[in-house]
Amino acid sequence: MEELYFLLFLAGLLGGFLAGLIGIGGGVIYIFILEMAFVELGIKEAELAQFTIANSIFAVFFASFSANITLIRLKQFYWRQILLVAVGSILSSLLMLHFVVNTSWFSRDKFNVVVIFLLVYMLVKTFIQTNKQQDNVELNDVKKPWYSLGGIAGGTIASLSGLGGGVVMVPIFHSFLRLDIKQAKAISLGVISVTALMMTISNFMEQPNSEISVASQGLIVYPVSLLVSVGVIISAPFGVKFAQKWSSKTISFIYLFFLSAFIIKKVFDFISLS
Repeated sequence: MEELYFLLFLAGLLGGFLAGLIGIGGGVIYIFILEMAFVELGIKEAELAQFTIANSIFAVFFASFSANITLIRLKQFYWRQILLVAVGSILSSLLMLHFVVNTSWFSRDKFNVVVIFLLVYMLVKTFIQTNKQQDNVELNDVKKPWYSLGGIAGGTIASLSGLGGGVVMVPIFHSFLRLDIKQAKAISLGVISVTALMMTISNFMEQPNSEISVASQGLIVYPVSLLVSVGVIISAPFGVKFAQKWSSKTISFIYLFFLSAFIIKKVFDFISLS
């Protein structure tokens, strides 16, 4: 178990760095290690998805919060746009948690089929947008309802998958609304902080059926989630600083690489379970 705890910390370091670099929240990295940890702790299969998603979102909050502190210092925190997106994101994520995720019939594997198709579409759209080299749109030129719709999509995917929402919000803002990817990343990180905090509060109040042998509250298991969170707090600011040195096109291709790797992993997982 000690080796697994070490892997959780390393996953937090890598996930936090990616959160600061490309604005995806980090869940795309450590959600897999979290599931291994909960299997080791003896969490029942029926609640494995709920525990994995809840603790991933807990760590996502710390990753985005740490990155946002750095963005505020760099004066790249776009609070007006973040508030518009956050309203839709919070409402959709909490509704999904209550009526879908934290229910006995929820299966992440089944919902991942929908998530995979959606992410493939986002991947293709972002790749095309990156190679077109079109002029970016200014933040204030985007109509307010579009920001809220992007938040609804991000909050829904975050709650269903535990990925943090940035996987969807970044390509929506960059490919559909045509914002510069660095601005899209900054907005995504701001929204992720608010959404992940609200979902974590909700997960603290849940009453799981599984008996847990270590310290926990609701669906949050402290030895697991805090190890990941320490890693992300350390590394997320470095991701933000690295992003300042690289071009928007470079950031776009890094995002595309990790999104592709995640999709391939999920496809193999789905095939192995079929």
